[in-house]
Amino acid sequence: MIYKAWEIQSELNGPLFIRYPKDRTSCDLPEEFSTHRWLTEQNSNSLIVSTGHITSSVQSGLFDHLHLGQIKPLPINLVEILSKYNNVLVLEESIGHGGMFGAIAGMAADADLDVRLVKRKISDAFTNHGVRQELLKELGLIP
Repeated sequence: MIYKAWEIQSELNGPLFIRYPKDRTSCDLPEEFSTHRWLTEQNSNSLIVSTGHITSSVQSGLFDHLHLGQIKPLPINLVEILSKYNNVLVLEESIGHGGMFGAIAGMAADADLDVRLVKRKISDAFTNHGVRQELLKELGLIP
């Protein structure tokens, strides 16, 4: 995976940041990285967008669920995807302002989309140490 990152870096006109996962990952990663993938498609008017390991904790049920494999750059067709929904819940395991929600909100504003965006992320406050699943529940990120 580091070799693939090095190959990508050689084509960039700037820095490349590598984010190491907070949890275990499988070793059978695909050679090509996809920008997004559908986890649930129910033809709902509401969409859940998630990234990272919190995706595996999401119980999307009756809602459509899109997993973003990367935040920057966002998928080119994300505006087209968002335009099909009335409500979009952005769920990410990060703190403060910006991040995936900020990028999606900016993209939606630039495209003048009429969509209700809701964010669920870690509040900008100290988080105690503990078992990850318990902390996610305490923070309101999973039921």
